[in-house]
Amino acid sequence: MSNREFEDIADNICSVIISDRKRKIARNELIDHLICEMDDVISHGASEEEALHIVLENFGEEEDVKERTTKSYRNDNIASIINGALGFVGYTAIAGVLFFFQMFFAFLGFDTDMYICHCCLLFIILTILSYVSVRTKNTKLPLFIIPNALLQLINVFSGVPTFILAVPELIKGDYVGFLKDIRYYELVSTKLSQLLMAVFILMFVLINALISLNSFKLKSKRIRKTNTNNILRKLSAAVMGFVVISSALCFGCMFVFDGQSAFNYVQEYYIVPADSKDEIDDILSFYDKEAENDGEGIKPGTNDIYQTDGLVYKIYYYHDLNSAVIDAEVYEKGVEKIPKWTDWDWMHKNGYYPEDPDFTPIYDLTYEDTPEVYGDKTLTKIESAEKTKRDAFYTVWASRVEIRPEKKEGYLVAIPFADKRFRTDKAIIIDLPLENDHIIHGNMNLNAYEIVIKKAES
Repeated sequence: MSNREFEDIADNICSVIISDRKRKIARNELIDHLICEMDDVISHGASEEEALHIVLENFGEEEDVKERTTKSYRNDNIASIINGALGFVGYTAIAGVLFFFQMFFAFLGFDTDMYICHCCLLFIILTILSYVSVRTKNTKLPLFIIPNALLQLINVFSGVPTFILAVPELIKGDYVGFLKDIRYYELVSTKLSQLLMAVFILMFVLINALISLNSFKLKSKRIRKTNTNNILRKLSAAVMGFVVISSALCFGCMFVFDGQSAFNYVQEYYIVPADSKDEIDDILSFYDKEAENDGEGIKPGTNDIYQTDGLVYKIYYYHDLNSAVIDAEVYEKGVEKIPKWTDWDWMHKNGYYPEDPDFTPIYDLTYEDTPEVYGDKTLTKIESAEKTKRDAFYTVWASRVEIRPEKKEGYLVAIPFADKRFRTDKAIIIDLPLENDHIIHGNMNLNAYEIVIKKAES
C-alpha cells in the first residue's frame, strides 16, 4: 500500500521534469528514498501505518517539493525544450524531403494520375506510423506525421485525384468504370472530392495531435488513468484500415488489361481499311516487311502509308511537360488530303487573309463552321485537351480524335507505332459495321489519348 502511495507522490512531483530519462531517474530515486525512510522508522518499533504517517509528515507538502523540483530542473527543462524544438524541425525537414521526393517522382511520370499511387503509399505509411505511435505512446512521431499530411493539401486543391475517390465510386456502382478511367485518362478532382480529402486529412492531423498530447500526458504522469489512449488506438486502426482498403481499390486499375503496357510509347496509330481477311494479312505483311528493311522499323513520315483506295488515317500524339498535341492525317490512294487550314490557296479563295484586320484564324473555327477544316469530313474531331465530367467526384481529361468512317463493311486495321517500330503483333482488327463506338487507347509519357471510331449513323 505504501509503495503505491509513494509511486503516486513521485509521479506527481517528477511530472515537472520534461526529459523522459531524467524524470525516470528522479522518480526511482525518490521512491527508493521514501521506502528507505519507511523501513528505518519501522525498524525503530513503529507500525507500518504509523511509519507511513511519519514519513509523509517529514516529507512535507507535495506542492512545495514539486515547486523546488521545478526550480532545480529549470535548466534541464529549457535544454529539453530546445532539443524537442530542434527535433521537431528535423522531423519536419524529413517530411518535406519525402514530400518533394514524391513530387519529383510524379514529375518524372509526367502524369498527375500517378499521384493516386503515391498518395496511397504515403498514407499507408503515415497511418501505420500513427498506429505505432499510439501503441507505443510516442510523442514525437505524430508531430512528424502532421506536416507530411498537411502538405498533401497543396495537391488536393490543385485538382489531382486521390484514393478517396474509390469509395464513393464503389458505393455508386461505377467502380469498374472508375478503374478504367484511372487506366486510360488523366483525372481531375471536383470540388466535392477535394473537400472530402481535405476533411480526411484534417481529421487525420487532429487524431495525431491528440495522440502526441495524450502520450505526453501519460509519460509525464500528468494523468494517471485514461481511456483516451484506447479510443485513439481504435481511431487510428480504423483510419489505417480505410486507407488500406481505399488504396487496394485504386490499385485495381493494374488489373485492367488492354494488351499494352502503360510504360510503352504508343505515339502513333495507322488505321487502314480492309475488305477481306486476305487483305488484312497483306496490310500486316506490308508493315512487317518495312520494319525488317529498316531495322528498328520504318519511321513515320517516310514510306508508311499502305496503298489502297479507301481512306487511311494516321493519328499521332506528343506529350511533354506543359502540353499535349494530337493530330491526324487522312490519305486517299496514298495521297494526303490536305487540311484547309494549311491550304493557303483555299484560304485566300475563301477570304481568309492574315493581313486583313478582320481575319479570323481558321483554327478558331469548329467543324460545324467549316467541315473542310480537317481535310476530310470523316474526321470529325481533333481535340488536344478535352474534359468530360464523369460524376460529382471527378472529371476525365484526354486528347481525342473522332473518326466516322465511310466504309460500312469489311474491317479496319489499327496498327500502333510503339517501341520505335510498327507493332503488328499489337494490331487491332475492327469488324464493320460497328454496333457501338470503338475506342482505341494510346499513350506517351504515361499520358493517354484516345481514338474514337464512331458507328455509322442510322
